[in-house]
Amino acid sequence: MTTVHIVLARAQSRDIEGATIPVLDSVPVLAKTVTATGASALADIAAPGAEAIGTGLFWSVTALDAAIWVAFGPAAVAAANVGFLIPPGQSREFGAQGGHRCAVKLA
Repeated sequence: MTTVHIVLARAQSRDIEGATIPVLDSVPVLAKTVTATGASALADIAAPGAEAIGTGLFWSVTALDAAIWVAFGPAAVAAANVGFLIPPGQSREFGAQGGHRCAVKLA
């Protein structure tokens, strides 16, 4: 088992020394900590539709202690060699689509 922190947040662009980079807002729209095991676990937070909250939402997923598989969709299922692999102690950001949820599974 490992702990996974999932954040849904808006992103803004910031100009730094002539380059523009996306930066997540300091206050998330939604956040949840879940436990990843050998079975796919679907987080109980979903990205709202664009009509409800607008665009520019991103998922930030952090694998705390062990590598995880991550998948997104209305009824996502995380599985080995499908979706994205996040190494232990790392975070990855993904563009969010309305109605999608995040599923995680221990790698």
